[in-house]
Amino acid sequence: MIQEFFVPVLRFAPFFNAMRNVLWESRTNLIGLTIRFVKRDSESVLSYAPNGDALAAVLYINEPASAEGRAHAHALFQRLIALALDYGGTFYLTYARDVAVKDLKRAYPRIEEFFRAKRRFDPEDRFTSRFFQLYAEQFASARAVTAAR
Repeated sequence: MIQEFFVPVLRFAPFFNAMRNVLWESRTNLIGLTIRFVKRDSESVLSYAPNGDALAAVLYINEPASAEGRAHAHALFQRLIALALDYGGTFYLTYARDVAVKDLKRAYPRIEEFFRAKRRFDPEDRFTSRFFQLYAEQFASARAVTAAR
């Protein structure tokens, strides 16, 4: 499995230490880790680094292809997503599955703008992805609840 976390440069070292502890405690079979630089992007609606330059930690883990292995990886990634958010970071959206709407909004404050634009420019969903299919209805529901208040 793979997941990528983007953390502001100045907060990356403490994030990395905390991430290392989580990986150690969870006895994760980490087979590779790449660190790369990500330039600030304040234009993209779903920017990984909207407020400044970031470092990305790309984790490659090996889990058994079983229900238990998938559950372990899911729990691990949920912990690491929360950790990245705590350090002002984000995570790679299309690798993430079953992320809470509140965490998506925290990482990507403009995410509802993305879904509105997607619906406006592609109302027939000719261009879609698993990411869009997973979360489109959740954001439609969240918007309906907000509008009803």
